[in-house]
Amino acid sequence: MNENAACYVRVSSSLQAGEDKYSIPEQKDILTGICTRNNWNPVFFEDIGISGETIRLRPQLKKMLKACSDGIFKKVLVVDQDRLTRNISDLQYIKDSFIENNVSLV
Repeated sequence: MNENAACYVRVSSSLQAGEDKYSIPEQKDILTGICTRNNWNPVFFEDIGISGETIRLRPQLKKMLKACSDGIFKKVLVVDQDRLTRNISDLQYIKDSFIENNVSLV
C-alpha cells in the first residue's frame, strides 16, 4: 500500500494564487510529481491569501501539523521551506514537532 504524504501549499495573496512559480497549481504539480515518483499518495493542505509571517492564522497548516502529531503522516512535502513559514521561531517549532513525531520534511 502506498504511504500518504502531507503536501502543504500556500500563497500569501489571492493574486499570487494563479501566477508565478509559487502559484497553487504550480506547487501542486511539483509536489504531485514528487509523490508519483516515490509511490506516495499526496494529501493536500492549502492556505490561500495568508502571509507566511506567522502560523497562528493558517488553519490548514495547523490541521496538517495536528495530523502529523496524531501519526497520520510521516512525510511532509513543500515546494520551498518559506511556504511553511518565514518566521524563524515558527520554523523551529515546526521542525521540533516533526522531529518529536518522526516526520520527514521533503
